[in-house]
Amino acid sequence: MQAWRWRQTTLSSAEEMPPLKEFLYHTSVGYFFNLLLPSGMGGDAVKSISLGRAMKDVGGSIASVFMSRVMGITTMLICYWIALYWWDSPLPRAMHLGMGALSLATLVGWVGFLGPWQFRRIQCAWFRRLMDFRNFLKVGGRGWWESIIIQVLTMAQQWIFFRCVGVPMPWIPVILFIPPITLLTMIPVSLFGIGVREWATVHLFTLAGFSAAECLSASGPAYLLVFIQALGGGLWLAYRSFGLPVR
Repeated sequence: MQAWRWRQTTLSSAEEMPPLKEFLYHTSVGYFFNLLLPSGMGGDAVKSISLGRAMKDVGGSIASVFMSRVMGITTMLICYWIALYWWDSPLPRAMHLGMGALSLATLVGWVGFLGPWQFRRIQCAWFRRLMDFRNFLKVGGRGWWESIIIQVLTMAQQWIFFRCVGVPMPWIPVILFIPPITLLTMIPVSLFGIGVREWATVHLFTLAGFSAAECLSASGPAYLLVFIQALGGGLWLAYRSFGLPVR
């Protein structure tokens, strides 16, 4: 779904849009480098530049990855505020302030992005390509359904992990806490958010009445899937590095 969303939000200046297989390949490589670079976004730089060079449009590739991230963050923020309406217990003040500030910044960013004003003084290539996304209903809108599906799958996965270890986790805490946990892992203070994710998972899900042991046991399987994805990307990268065709 991430590869498909990336392709849907890509404005390529090449004669032909690369096939979905290419976006899947670079997405897998991005997962691999996420394990080697700080934060859960380190692989974005690698995959965007790599695909940009392949289709001879680095600016367009970087802009499309950036837009995909913004769409994902916006969808997470919407899920957070919807779930907060149904939550009736106290939450950390820092959480409200952080999510509120990020929501306000995102809203201001969208207003600035879709506004009628010009940015002629900014001559960066990828920023000029980013401005091509102003035709929001035609191009940007095509990535929203994929973003919603990705968030639903992410939350459903975590809910299943809780159920698999015998924790009767309801849906509202998952919808409420997964967005801030995911956003915290994007801060470049650890490799792929390792350590940050566990701390945030325990700190937040214990507010729902579950023990730290239960929260940690449910977060373990997620890393197994991440390593499988990263391993697949690394093997695919090694395979192509020898100049062999991918069928």
